[in-house]
Amino acid sequence: MSQKSDGQKVEKIMEGRELQTVITVAKMIFEEFEDIEVEEIQSIYDRQIISSVLPTGREVELQSFSFHLTYENMIEGEPDREGNQQILDFLKRKFEKDEVPTYIHQPSEHVINNELPLFYGIAYWKCYKKMEPEKWSSELRVIWFMESVDQINFRELIGTSLLGVDWEKYSVRYDPRDL
Repeated sequence: MSQKSDGQKVEKIMEGRELQTVITVAKMIFEEFEDIEVEEIQSIYDRQIISSVLPTGREVELQSFSFHLTYENMIEGEPDREGNQQILDFLKRKFEKDEVPTYIHQPSEHVINNELPLFYGIAYWKCYKKMEPEKWSSELRVIWFMESVDQINFRELIGTSLLGVDWEKYSVRYDPRDL
């Protein structure tokens, strides 16, 4: 509690979410104060969010990610079509039994016939902000290939996973009230 220069009592409240609700409730609780100031602080969760807005306007948030060497299990030899196809098949099978759908950015036939990019990334995205109940929330895992992860802006790199992905077609809807 503090006082303004004119003698009015002021209560300062620190809160991170639902600012208007906090102000309304605070006025009921601290009736004896003429003025209530509410300072918004970002929660740890809000500071950790990496989000992207899709061309449709839907906002999705990154839940997890990982990067891998494409040929990490290759013992010897040079990349060829058969080995590259085995890698792609492995990635398809890896998440088959998972409830989260997986979209793989397919490399061109030329790339599959020769050499896949050096790295692949796996990003798990969710959409649940500002969703109307009839639209539900949705989620999608995306796998994409990249030549380099050196000297690239991290947010841009993760964001490339969503380029060209038809979220409405490949994501799975769920009712968050069922969780």
